[in-house]
Amino acid sequence: MLSAEDPLISEYLPVVSGHIVNKYSWMAERGNCLMSLDDLKQVAAIALVKLVSRWDDVLAEQDKTREGNGGLFWWYLKTDVKRAVSKYYRDIAQHGEYDAPILDELGAETLEMQRTSVRAPSEAAGARLTREDIVDFYSLMPLRDKTIIALRYFDELPYPQLADILDAQTKTTRNLTMNAVNRLRAFARNQYIDAPGKVPVRIEQPWSPPPALLTYLRERHRMNLAEYLGIVTIALRVDVSYLVEILRTDRTNVPGAMASTMTSFQCAAADELLRQGETMREVARRLDVSYGVIVSHAKRRQSLAA
Repeated sequence: MLSAEDPLISEYLPVVSGHIVNKYSWMAERGNCLMSLDDLKQVAAIALVKLVSRWDDVLAEQDKTREGNGGLFWWYLKTDVKRAVSKYYRDIAQHGEYDAPILDELGAETLEMQRTSVRAPSEAAGARLTREDIVDFYSLMPLRDKTIIALRYFDELPYPQLADILDAQTKTTRNLTMNAVNRLRAFARNQYIDAPGKVPVRIEQPWSPPPALLTYLRERHRMNLAEYLGIVTIALRVDVSYLVEILRTDRTNVPGAMASTMTSFQCAAADELLRQGETMREVARRLDVSYGVIVSHAKRRQSLAA
């Protein structure tokens, strides 16, 4: 039975609120007057409460307890929040007048309308076609590139874990990831400019998925590689936030990775937790960043206060 005093609710409510601001604020900006950031926060809070109500059952199915499984809870919560806010956006925000096609005197959509930002998941034909072209390009990429992008941005794996799964060095994995992502970004960028640039050529080389990867997919997703990539491709078509995460260039660390820097929300959350007397190691655990990042942040905070 769910208790209003369940510590998971009080612990993760501010975290999930910040997650909404950091990752889904574009929905409020693009969702017309029917949607606000507070609405999205409420949807996320409901997803949190629902997950907490079934969390003990989820752990029991995996023969686990709450102790030491905060990271697993956060992974489940991010997935549930993504599903909830995406459904809310589709059901509420898109019911209003939003990005209606601009017609010229001949009744044809203008070129400007066809170049709708990938951040705007509208019902305009140009927006849908643009996103479909990008996903089609992804689906035709070499198998290893598709797999790396999926593991990094769909499963949100940090580079060290990704390297272990691919049986490669962390630096090599990082380079392979960025090479693949840069090709996708170059293709996407060409959809919005009159003079398209050259997309780096990548000739597919024979590649056999390592046993660690197959084991990972079997244990985490209960799928083989083909099934997994099929699900990822569907997710890219349905949920534009995945494409936004891959194509954005202002932040390279995804949630779940041990980032070398913190977002503005994480900085504010760290300040508040430190003021409450939490240890730096506990703050690092709650915000899912490295201990060293919190130490550096605390030192900067002290120097500014001096």
